[in-house]
This record gives sequence, structure tokens and C-alpha cells, in this order.
Amino acid sequence: MRYLLYNQNQPFMDVEVQNQQITKIHELLNIDYAPIQLTSLSATQPTALLAATNDWLFSRSIPVQRKHLHQLLKNMRARSTKELLFKAHGMSLSDQYWLKEKESEVKWQEMNFFENDFPYVNTLNTVFHPRTSNMFLYPHSPISTTEGMT
Repeated sequence: MRYLLYNQNQPFMDVEVQNQQITKIHELLNIDYAPIQLTSLSATQPTALLAATNDWLFSRSIPVQRKHLHQLLKNMRARSTKELLFKAHGMSLSDQYWLKEKESEVKWQEMNFFENDFPYVNTLNTVFHPRTSNMFLYPHSPISTTEGMT
């Protein structure tokens, strides 16, 4: 499936994703908008850029050593932290990067956590009381990309 990686409203990369892994970079749209660790790489270094992009993207997901991770994934109806990352469009409260399916019409203004409300749910509620948290109904939340420090 094709995805665009964004810095707010500016797409910087068009990629192919299979099994929650970037398998191909179709086009560098504007590398100047990419995260700093990617800007020094270019199309002349495709293997290094692909590896660095995967490393950067998946560093945004919940760490696998997160306490109660198995129960959290079960309650949020996800098989992996990568799946949660994609459900949350890779958005975070710490920066302006995100991703979306290439054909999607969703916009930064509609999705970002800086300008839009999201349900605050204590991580432990999501883990131990999923029915009261309703997170499985609304996975687009910072809980999908944080270490669980709520």
C-alpha cells in the first residue's frame, strides 16, 4: 500500500508499505522537510535511506519493553506496536511528522494533536479496563505512540 510521509502539510516521501514495513521509496518529494536524520541521505543512497526511514518511523512506535504491552495491544485490537502506529497516522505530541495512505483525503488540520481534541485516557485504564477507556474505538490518540507515561 502506498503512503505519504508528511511534515505538517508538506509531503516529503512517497513510500510502499507491506506488513507495516517500508519496502520501497517511490519518490523523494521534498527531503528538506524530512526529519534531520534523513535529510543528509539522498536518492543516490537508496538502501541507506530506506533503512534510515524505517528506523525513524518505527522509533515513533510504543517500545516493545513497555509495561503491560501485550494487554494494551489486545485491548486496542492490534497485533503489534507498528499496527498501532499506522492506526494513529504516526502522529505524536512531540513533533509534526505523520503519515497517511496516499489516496486518503485526511488533512493535518483535521488530525494533529496540537489543534484537535483527543480522548485523554490513562494508560492503565486502557490496559486493565478497556471497556471504560473505549480506546479500541478511537486508536488515533497519543497513547498509540508514547511510552505510556500517563
